[in-house]
Amino acid sequence: MGKKRLCILLLAVFGALRLFAVENLTFQGKMQVETAVSLTPVEEAAFIKGETALDLVLKHFAGPFRFYAALEGRYDTLTGGEGEAELTEAYVAADFDKTSLVAGKIWVSWGRADEVNPVDVVNPEDYREPVVAEKEERKIRIPAFTVSRYLGDWTLTGVLVPSFTPPALETSPHWQTSFYKLLQELKGAYLAKAVALSVPPYALEDYVMDHLFFEDHEAGLSDVQFGGRLNGYLGALDISLYYYNGYWTDMSRPAISMRGFDPLFPALPEKTVVCYPRFQMAGADFATVLGPFTLRGEGAWYLGRKITYDLSQMGDPRFWADGGWGETDVVKFVVGLDRFWGDLYVNIQYIGEVITDYNSLMMLPADYLQSMTLNISWPLSDGRWEPELKLLWEETENDLYAGPRLTHELYNGIHAYAGADIFTGDPEGTLGQYRECDRFYTGLTYSF
Repeated sequence: MGKKRLCILLLAVFGALRLFAVENLTFQGKMQVETAVSLTPVEEAAFIKGETALDLVLKHFAGPFRFYAALEGRYDTLTGGEGEAELTEAYVAADFDKTSLVAGKIWVSWGRADEVNPVDVVNPEDYREPVVAEKEERKIRIPAFTVSRYLGDWTLTGVLVPSFTPPALETSPHWQTSFYKLLQELKGAYLAKAVALSVPPYALEDYVMDHLFFEDHEAGLSDVQFGGRLNGYLGALDISLYYYNGYWTDMSRPAISMRGFDPLFPALPEKTVVCYPRFQMAGADFATVLGPFTLRGEGAWYLGRKITYDLSQMGDPRFWADGGWGETDVVKFVVGLDRFWGDLYVNIQYIGEVITDYNSLMMLPADYLQSMTLNISWPLSDGRWEPELKLLWEETENDLYAGPRLTHELYNGIHAYAGADIFTGDPEGTLGQYRECDRFYTGLTYSF
């Protein structure tokens, strides 16, 4: 059965089930139609997205057990392909007197800052729509097991992840990042090297794949990842402590190993390997109310991070001695304030990142990186209209993302929306790399 027909079947089955009242069984869903147009350059604006999406959620309670399943269907109206359907999240949970167990395909959601969460490192991300997608949509659910023990005002939670799941990389030409462009440049360089070495035409692709490839994770290490969280109250302070031992999958800071120096081709490593190296994280967060404000803070100490060296530094002997990357500890923190003025909501955050063993070969502009975020929303006319604005400013790299959006409730459960995603800054920067990815989008959602 084709995936498009499967999506239609899922909608029919869930729709039929909603007609029957089943005790402790609930169904929820959302259908969304969205179209997006590229704005860069304006004179060559083109449709870059046409998608119909169906999300279905099933919840069931039976004694101490909870069952949850989320199905996602996607159909590309631009290409008219078959579409795809996926069980994005599913778990069974058991709640006893002082213990809770959860097992399945889940999001281990850590941290309490807005969108930028240094401690939220368990689940890899989906980079098919980087930055602009909501965090809940970007996080890939993974097989995991958690056990929580309630100790009065405190809760201790252990996490076990038995297998490694890589991030999902961009597939649309619209979201070609500097990382993607680097891979294309390296692919071209290895292809040219193969031709220079008289590799037969039928073996050129295999040669490139043997010298430029992704490694599932750091070779020779276990798939198993683990960690824990302790959260509770110290007076008016809501606080959490974290620890995690796993693999680095953040592709905004990819780890690339350059292996082997070839004197005949000094500007190209013998092999280039994109890795997901092992690291450890220790972190904490807090929240407290200060009059009309809510103060939030979150920080993580990454032990043993690998930072890729800039390929323009290949002439430095240290580049080859270190294998094209350097190992360092990194401290990243977020401090923010929330405030309501009636229905007007404002959230502002400051983000700092310290690279403790920084050197000039690293593919980073400085040993201290700082940025700020601003999020404003204001429901009007009893919530029927809601303008929003998201800003992310990378101060060190002088990059900016602006995301204005307007949502209108047409009818109970039916909303229309329109917005834009605008980037500017250094083309090598975290946000500036998307400077040619500006877009306007509009859509319609129906929640049931």
